[in-house]
Amino acid sequence: QLISLDPKATMAIANSLWYNKSFGILDSYISSLKTNYSADVMPLDATNAASQINNWCSNKTNGYITDIVKTSDITNLTAIVLANALYFNGEWKDKFDINNTYKDNFYSWDNKTSKVDFMTGMKNVEQVSAETFRMASLYFGNSSFLARFILPNKDKTFNDCINEIQTIGWDEITRSGLTC
Repeated sequence: QLISLDPKATMAIANSLWYNKSFGILDSYISSLKTNYSADVMPLDATNAASQINNWCSNKTNGYITDIVKTSDITNLTAIVLANALYFNGEWKDKFDINNTYKDNFYSWDNKTSKVDFMTGMKNVEQVSAETFRMASLYFGNSSFLARFILPNKDKTFNDCINEIQTIGWDEITRSGLTC
C-alpha cells in the first residue's frame, strides 16, 4: 500500500533471504517470506555472497545503496542473511528554489565531513523542541510521506538525542509537534 500512496513519490521495497545450504531452513518459513513479504530467496555462497547481496541491493535501490555487507561479514558459518532495501524519491510538497541551494560542509554523527548541497528557504514547518534536540518535519507530494530532521542542541550529541527518544518514546515526541 505504501508504494501507491502518493503519485509524486517513487518507492520500491525489497526483501531477501540468503541461506547457507548447510543449515536447515523450514520450507514453511521460506514460503512465508515469499508470500507475506515478496522476498527473494537465494542460496548463500560465502565466497561471493557479499558481492551477490550488494549487487541485489544496488539493483533494488536504483544504484543508491551499493555496499551493505563486506566480504568479512559472511563466513562459512553464516546461516542466513536477511536483507531489506528501500528506495524512495519524492517531490517536496513545498518545493525549494534551486537558486537558493549551495554546497557546504556536512558533519555526520561519526565526525566525518563531506560537501553536500544545502537547501534553503522560508517554510512553515512542524517543529518539536525536546531537551536535547529540535526536529523539523517536511512533507512530500500529497503529504502521505514526510522527512524528519533532527538537530542536536548546542553541546549535545546525536547519541544524546537517541537516548532521549528511547526514554520518552518516538510517539510521545512527535505527538507534541508545533507548526512554526
